[in-house]
Amino acid sequence: MKKLFATIAVSAVISTGPVFAAGFGQWDKDSDGHISMSEFRAGFQDQGWFDTWDTDNSRTLNPPEFYRGMFDAWDQDGDGTLSVQEWDDGVDAIWEEDPVNFALGSWDTDGNGKLSKTEFMKSMAEARFFDVLAGRDADLTEREFARSLFNWFDDDSDGNLNQAQFDHMSMFVS
Repeated sequence: MKKLFATIAVSAVISTGPVFAAGFGQWDKDSDGHISMSEFRAGFQDQGWFDTWDTDNSRTLNPPEFYRGMFDAWDQDGDGTLSVQEWDDGVDAIWEEDPVNFALGSWDTDGNGKLSKTEFMKSMAEARFFDVLAGRDADLTEREFARSLFNWFDDDSDGNLNQAQFDHMSMFVS
């Protein structure tokens, strides 16, 4: 479950682009060829991404902030709705590339073939998506969120990100 939460968090973050705009060398402060957890946290914080999602300035992400951030990250054309393609791209970023396009289904309550932010947030809340993903009913601090992201990218669990793992992040940035 924690892996799923991190995957969704990652897909949301990396869809925003600027988070990982800085190159590997800018994150690898000691130039040892690896990004440690502390370097990652510093780079993540320097990018200011968390602050843009933390709209109430509480220093935590609550479910509505998380859902809003996800929606905005998936809304690639910025028109305030998720097309089937944007929805499918977001789902693919979470559960790996899939040749099957996932239908909007019951989430598209007005049947217009797109998801509004209201429909998306309401459906996420009804599914208790945040609680399921976070594994608890509590807000996420920046540190907790950064740790989840780091752990997802550290797919060999060695406590560091190498150039290839960092580049993996970059391939999602549009």
